[in-house]
Amino acid sequence: EFKKMYARYGINYETPVFDFKDPQVDYFAKYNFAVQESQDSVSPRNNPTTGDILFDLGIFPQRNLKGTSEDHRMQGRCLQLILFNIFATWYYLPYRSLEEYKKVASGFIREKIAYFLPLVDEYAKKRASDRLAILL
Repeated sequence: EFKKMYARYGINYETPVFDFKDPQVDYFAKYNFAVQESQDSVSPRNNPTTGDILFDLGIFPQRNLKGTSEDHRMQGRCLQLILFNIFATWYYLPYRSLEEYKKVASGFIREKIAYFLPLVDEYAKKRASDRLAILL
């Protein structure tokens, strides 16, 4: 849905790290909660991070932006992700299927895109005198 929306305005929407799988880390071993590191443990230093990938693609100016002023300029804090994970993992998905979740989520996104497209179109035509410019 996002790709279609952006394409409408001639923008190529890319998500180079969307399917990134975090390395599995044995946090008990990492923080010395266990005497011996398990065999499943992975050292983050030996595995690329999303920052590494985005740096290698020339998108990030350095490998680790977490907590820097550049990071704060680029994105809002992702603390709300904790609340979403609690909702999705402990409330929604135990009672509904992943397919149902995807259907509901994509319907929500389509609804919001349909609401905002006329505002964006109006902005593209009128610029400063339209309703979206006032909101911005």
